[in-house]
Amino acid sequence: MLKWHPDLHHGDPEHERVAHERAVSVNLAFEYLSNLLDRSGSIMVPAGGAVPGGWPSEANVAAARSRTTTASGFPASVFEVYVQSSNIFSIGYDRLSQTLYVKFYRRGHNNGYDIYRYFAISEALFGSLLAAESKGRFLHSNIAQSYRYERY
Repeated sequence: MLKWHPDLHHGDPEHERVAHERAVSVNLAFEYLSNLLDRSGSIMVPAGGAVPGGWPSEANVAAARSRTTTASGFPASVFEVYVQSSNIFSIGYDRLSQTLYVKFYRRGHNNGYDIYRYFAISEALFGSLLAAESKGRFLHSNIAQSYRYERY
């Protein structure tokens, strides 16, 4: 995902298009595989090997690729990257405004997600977050304590 993140190919329309397509494919695959895992990390495939929900249809993939608004809660201009973390569901970055969006798992009986945005985050810091082994630990140590944020 790091190699094909759309923000890394800004200024080259063809590479940006290809990067966006590959990033969408990676995120669709991650979302699909995440649905197969329960919160403990165990794969939830019933006996007989049938895959719950089946593979995403071509129509769903095409719709995801052409979407200009998101159901994610992030602005349409922000590409959502699903991450493997016990506290963070996904992150996104708006290079123009240098704003980081973080979707946290909501704890408790309501479940769901809480989105926060962090301001004045450099592209390099965002890249370091993407590359961090522990996204939550990196966010807490390097961003949450030092940058202005608000619930979105």
